Amino acid sequence: MGRLERSVKIDDIDPGSYSAVFLPWGHGTMRDIASSSVLGALLSNAWAEGKVISAACHGPAGLINVRDVTGQPSVTGRRVSAFADTEELAAGLDKTVPLLLESRIREFGATDEKGRDCQSSAITDGTLFTGRTPSPLKKSPSWRCMH
Repeated sequence: MGRLERSVKIDDIDPGSYSAVFLPWGHGTMRDIASSSVLGALLSNAWAEGKVISAACHGPAGLINVRDVTGQPSVTGRRVSAFADTEELAAGLDKTVPLLLESRIREFGATDEKGRDCQSSAITDGTLFTGRTPSPLKKSPSWRCMH
């Protein structure tokens, strides 16, 4: 419990203290980070400052509220890898999750580079690092530089 007791609320984070942000995986993130305006503002600032933003699996849901300096979605025109709609359907969770991530990312003008279902992929687009699963991100030199 030590780490949980010392965790910092997102409202109390000083973005200037970090050079990178990692958005974790899991279906739970779809309920939290996809709708957090606080996280959206924090990530928008990180994006504007050219900081590394990395996300895996369902983590790219946190990119939904991120805007660039012109107010446009930051993923517009970007290559992104995230959990696929077809994988949600296959898992029987398409009616459970608040949104289908692949579709939402595409609505914002991103190119979702998913490959075949149940296969890992990692995409680097500028300072944005995304992966369909956590595995390929952990193997990349960019990931190792962040840790």
